[in-house]
Amino acid sequence: MLRLVLLWTFLLELSYGEVVTFPSGESYAPVNPENLGDEANDYDDPLGTGSLLFDSTGIDNDRLSLNIRVSSWKSPSMRYFRAHPDVIKCLQMTYTCLSSQRIRLSIADGYRTGADYQTNQLKTGSAAVLRLREGSVGAVENVAKATIQQCVQESGRDFAVTLYRDKVELALKADDGNHGLRFTADDNATMDGPAFSAQAWDWIDAVYDPVSVPTCTDTPSLNPGESFPSDTTAAEDVVGAIDNIVTRDSADFITRLVQYPARHIEFADEERASAWCGAENTSCPDCTSHPEGLTAEARCADRVMSKRLLTALKKVEKLVRNQWNGVRLKVLEAWDEAHAASPSGDQPAGSLHYEGRAARLQLSDGQDDKLLLLSTFCICAGLDYVHSNDDHLYVAVKKQAGDSPAFVQYPSAALLIVEPPLDDQRFYAVNKAYSGLAVPLVDSGGQEQSKLCDDATIEDFKDPNKRYFRLSPVLVDCYQRISTRENKWNSEANPSKTFRKVVVRKGYQNTLAQNNEYDVMDLRYSTHNLGIAMELTYDPAGDDIDPDVHTPARLARWAAIKCGPLFINAGYEIGIGLYGSSVYIALRDKTDRALWVAHPGYLPPNTAECDWHLDMETRIANSVEGRIIEPDSLSHACLTADPPQKQSLDFDRAVNSRQRSKRSTVDEVCVPASDTTHCSRTAVHREAEVAHIMEMVTQKHLHPGLKNQLHAALEGCLGVCGTCVQGELWDSKVEHCDNFLHWVNFELDNDEPNVTNLFYKENSELKMYACGGDRHCLVEAPLFSLMIQAVEERFRPDPAQSVEQLLYPVGSNPVPVLKLLSQLYAIHASGKVTVWVKDKAEMQTLKTPVKVVLLYNKEVSDVIIHVEEQASLDDVSGLVESWVRQWTTSSCPDVTRNYVTPFTIDGMPTERRKRSPEHELRESLLERDRTWEKRWLDSRNSMM
Repeated sequence: MLRLVLLWTFLLELSYGEVVTFPSGESYAPVNPENLGDEANDYDDPLGTGSLLFDSTGIDNDRLSLNIRVSSWKSPSMRYFRAHPDVIKCLQMTYTCLSSQRIRLSIADGYRTGADYQTNQLKTGSAAVLRLREGSVGAVENVAKATIQQCVQESGRDFAVTLYRDKVELALKADDGNHGLRFTADDNATMDGPAFSAQAWDWIDAVYDPVSVPTCTDTPSLNPGESFPSDTTAAEDVVGAIDNIVTRDSADFITRLVQYPARHIEFADEERASAWCGAENTSCPDCTSHPEGLTAEARCADRVMSKRLLTALKKVEKLVRNQWNGVRLKVLEAWDEAHAASPSGDQPAGSLHYEGRAARLQLSDGQDDKLLLLSTFCICAGLDYVHSNDDHLYVAVKKQAGDSPAFVQYPSAALLIVEPPLDDQRFYAVNKAYSGLAVPLVDSGGQEQSKLCDDATIEDFKDPNKRYFRLSPVLVDCYQRISTRENKWNSEANPSKTFRKVVVRKGYQNTLAQNNEYDVMDLRYSTHNLGIAMELTYDPAGDDIDPDVHTPARLARWAAIKCGPLFINAGYEIGIGLYGSSVYIALRDKTDRALWVAHPGYLPPNTAECDWHLDMETRIANSVEGRIIEPDSLSHACLTADPPQKQSLDFDRAVNSRQRSKRSTVDEVCVPASDTTHCSRTAVHREAEVAHIMEMVTQKHLHPGLKNQLHAALEGCLGVCGTCVQGELWDSKVEHCDNFLHWVNFELDNDEPNVTNLFYKENSELKMYACGGDRHCLVEAPLFSLMIQAVEERFRPDPAQSVEQLLYPVGSNPVPVLKLLSQLYAIHASGKVTVWVKDKAEMQTLKTPVKVVLLYNKEVSDVIIHVEEQASLDDVSGLVESWVRQWTTSSCPDVTRNYVTPFTIDGMPTERRKRSPEHELRESLLERDRTWEKRWLDSRNSMM
């Protein structure tokens, strides 16, 4: 480390000027040649191309660009080297272009010092000699073509290309006022100088010829006086006004505006006859056929425009060329500047022409009747504003960063990414330490009232004092979710209520403003200016705002529930700060969740800060896991709610039955019938079952006066007969069975924590895991034993025959006892509940008790579901997750848990439970009971 510090100190002593960044992203401090003593002459730039000197110590293997290392660029024997980023960029683009054609390129010579006795061009550090690698496909002309096409697009400097028999030399021209591109050929080259120059301009034309253009079949056209978009009256309303006039002296002139160098478009170039352009000492270049040069001084005003305008005009030009043979698009005016004939410029103050974002267009043949179709081409090509005049079209574009349009996509809008004006950079600059979270800059010009989401506009979020802003779409989505949640059940409960507005108290804030407001230790520092934070509050003037209810703490809860999972799924974490009049919400690094209260006085009443933190963490965790109970329709969910209850003498199923009778208007598929043959045959048997159960009940201590109620309930449960699992008769069975099970003095015996187990009762293998020892299951409950014999009882329709039938078959006389028992057993559980299933089919049979322990039972801490078949794990997981999605969006939060119980789904435990002798005996007896008829028939057959 000490060596690095000393080296850096030494370099700083030798360096001068700001660091220079190369296309690779590497930055180096230039070295002052005067500090090199006698060696200085070896490193002169003899042509004054503007290259800088660098020290190669320790950076030989660094890359100046993807394909160009320092070691391959500099003189092998020399420590220092010159380089110009513009040349390196051109060379890299050439490498990339040829690589896509499978042509392999190498730098034969890069920078060479005076001691190497090379040409003056190579001594500048702004030139290179290119060759095809040995064995590569292609010809040297391919190298020349790629070099010219790439450099004419990427360079802001004039350059020269010389063609040799087996190599190509590229060199930046000296910045000495001798403007123009130069294309020459060596005597031994495959073509002479004039032919190579003509070919070079053809190559330039080709690279500005779009590969494809859009089809404009359904695009509208404009008559004189009409505009696109049709609802606007001024271009600035669509594309935004200018920030400032761009001149040749502007520091960002070369990077902000581009020049069209090809010959497909005709340019009026009216300024060429003026005595001066831009400034009194600057001559006006003639660019009628092609531009004079690429430097700021040599550029032709009419050929200069924004990159977005150029992209659109290239498409318009090709559409014109394809439509009318021999006709070219004509540009009357693009970027404009002062000139001798018009010292203040040809355009009025504030014109979009001064930013190169507007143009006036005609056709080269001057036929105005073709402007109708030309307007179609302009709209089709992507020009943001088009207006048709009698003899020309006026077009304009929005601001755009980069060569190609890139957008920030919001829920209700897509905004172009832009770069701020150079003079305003300080307002929009972001600290490099936070740049990874920064959102690209977008333009609000002319769009302040445009919606970013259903409930908010650009104006709601942007800094009111600045035109440009940063804003994460994830943050906008968060706002909309909070707003939707705040109003979700508002109109449902009272349709006359007005919309409850959630106000963005602060969204984007420019960098200088936020630096003046927040200390660096404030958790809100450098977040609003990155576009990743907002402060929300309620509209205090709202008719429906209760200051005791609609508080920042309430918005914080919505933020945890609605934005926590949103941020996490987007690759971030959430920051929530509770303040006196607002809640602060921010995107944070994915490992840096932050929850804080600015002052204890801002907490909800009777809430400790640690409890608030725990509540927020719990809300986020449950929301991420999809366990928040939040129905789509609160009124419907609560109207149809039927929450299970524990055994109690106060239980009254009749109330719930009345609720259920209101909830369904669906036509019944099954028509109940109680006068069936089965009902008449089983009457005496049902009476016997009712009597038998009542006898067992009365043998235990029974609450005085309860016997008659129990008997009536049991009679209505098992004594009646009727088909169908819907209708009034079925509802009556459910009511009476449920009342009996809640009132009877037989218990479930699973009230102790962590003992409850659920399983499919026909699976004897899993019964070993679910029942016995410290584990309890429904089949071991006294209440189950009381009811199961009757529910599964059989009778002989013909006493003379051995054939038996179920007393309560599903088709002839269904009873809800087993379903109600499983529900009652589940509501009595506490602590951990364990579920045992073989596969998805068995899991489906346990939907009722699983719903109780996950959705209703507030005393259950967690649920573990063991799946015997490993291949069924995903199926069971999918099934349970689908249930949870259904329950969380359709259940009434007034009667459920706050969150779905945490659950895990896993395979079977590694240890195998051994069967006890009692288990083996019990199972064998049950098997004998199930197969007695088969054994009787087998014995009869053996006797015959």
